[in-house]
Amino acid sequence: MINACNLSSVKSITLICPLLFYSRGDKRVCRTSISSKAVADLLQINRLVTIDLHSPIQQGFYSIPVDNLYSISVISEHLNNTIFKSQNKSDLIAVSPDAGSIARTIAISRRLNLPVIYAHKERDYSKLSTILNLKIITSFPIKNKIALIFDDIADSFNTNLSCIKALEKEGVKKVYVIITHGVFSENAINRINNCKILEKVIVTNSINQTEKLKLSKKIELVNISNLFAKCIKCLITGNSISDQCF
Repeated sequence: MINACNLSSVKSITLICPLLFYSRGDKRVCRTSISSKAVADLLQINRLVTIDLHSPIQQGFYSIPVDNLYSISVISEHLNNTIFKSQNKSDLIAVSPDAGSIARTIAISRRLNLPVIYAHKERDYSKLSTILNLKIITSFPIKNKIALIFDDIADSFNTNLSCIKALEKEGVKKVYVIITHGVFSENAINRINNCKILEKVIVTNSINQTEKLKLSKKIELVNISNLFAKCIKCLITGNSISDQCF
């Protein structure tokens, strides 16, 4: 489509791509390519709009404007209208399931005024999506607490499930998982349905979740359409994206 538009001599092309493809391929392993950089070189566009990039540094792969929106405002509003109304806030803790989610979890916890704990995972990189061990790092007791796990992408749900099991061993009584991009591949839905202390998986509609919602009552949708609508309107009118979308 981009190629066809360019061959038709359009003035400019803006790609609205909530989940940027190959966004997790942001590192070079041995002599392989950096997939997300290769995508940046291949896309013949004038502007990119996405949300919650797996690695924000990828914006530097592009020589064009990249608007990396954040779901934090929409997620925060949803939590304030749901979980925070039914649960005592002093019982809640924010959890980062791995090192890559620490900055995101801290930003959200500051906005929501929640204490933060971390999970450290040991992987076997000779096996795909295999976690050998996961430890909870905390400076205060978390027994009988309600954990909110914040992550950007849930693919096989293995990382989140390992984190939930580790939290359960520490005495956490309930868990909510809040993510932006719900891929839910392989047996992810079964893992969600069979996890007893997992109350809800709150996910945005950056990916169409119509079929997944039919398969699990634990999945709860947060609509980010209005956030993108505000951004698109700013691109048309020339108003500040920062003022309207952040």
